[in-house]
Amino acid sequence: MPRPQSRAVPATVISGFLGAGKTTVLNHILRADHGLRIAVMVNDFGELDIDSQTIVSVEEQVYSLANGCICCTVQNDLLEQVVGLMRRKQDAPDYILIETSGVSDPIRVVHTLQYPQLRGLVTVDGVICVVDAKQFGDLSADMARLAMDQLDAADIILINKTDLVSRPRLEALKQAWLYPGAKIFETSFGQVPVELLVTTDSLHTSAAPAAKSVDLERPGNKPAPEGQAVRHAHDADFDTWSWTGTGTCSLERLRAMLKALPAGVFRAKGFFDVDALPDRRAALHLVGSRVDLTRGPAWLETETRKNQIVFIGASGSIDPTALERRLRACVVQDSDAG
Repeated sequence: MPRPQSRAVPATVISGFLGAGKTTVLNHILRADHGLRIAVMVNDFGELDIDSQTIVSVEEQVYSLANGCICCTVQNDLLEQVVGLMRRKQDAPDYILIETSGVSDPIRVVHTLQYPQLRGLVTVDGVICVVDAKQFGDLSADMARLAMDQLDAADIILINKTDLVSRPRLEALKQAWLYPGAKIFETSFGQVPVELLVTTDSLHTSAAPAAKSVDLERPGNKPAPEGQAVRHAHDADFDTWSWTGTGTCSLERLRAMLKALPAGVFRAKGFFDVDALPDRRAALHLVGSRVDLTRGPAWLETETRKNQIVFIGASGSIDPTALERRLRACVVQDSDAG
């Protein structure tokens, strides 16, 4: 279902050195069944794998496509392009993907998306860096420094083309180039679970009154039983897990718990009842190593306050029993107030 346009539209920045596979990843997203109208901003529209017969209209280098996507070439100022996209009445995007050029620093794009002109219109959902497993370790000194800047800005790192290298070489690349706490996903041919790159329904927990925790990948799209954890294995080597609980959480404990999540947990989204916000939800958005806890919608007097969270991670990285124990430990017990 399209995102209500009264809410800020999330944007993911995809960076990576020349030839790493950024456009392959974008084409994979465009073909996915996510139900989102995605605006893809690229430097070269011609590289996208889109049949010309799907283009239904063209307006100022913005291509409206029959499959619900909007594409444009970033030839003018990025800020101007994004503002123009957000003003489109007929087909404004639900989500924005920005592919930087191979020699660009993605942090500049992030800063642009945080300009006052876009406040309330766009929010940064994440920064992804795509790495060529075969060529990355052979970059020259100047190019290596630029590549490191791209890695430093990333929330999640995709090591692509892993089918072309041996396991020892892959481990050597990680040891030489990546920080120990980096969130890393290994892939070939850009086949990345879409949920790692964009906030799809499987990472959505509703702010509506009396909402329940939902694993939207389950048959029939049924809510999970109250307070029960649900684990779901996927064919693409990742798991999702959702949980609902009650009780006011300590914001300090919650922050500590989120920072200590296993390295294989890539994303999380949810709402919490926390002691630091007695009248409002705390809205959680976690991507890679970045954790954002912000003021969410106000609680209604008639609703039961609940803590809801959905995780996505590499296969085997999510231990439901351990995670539920950590989440319950964040709840302020009666004895804490004594």
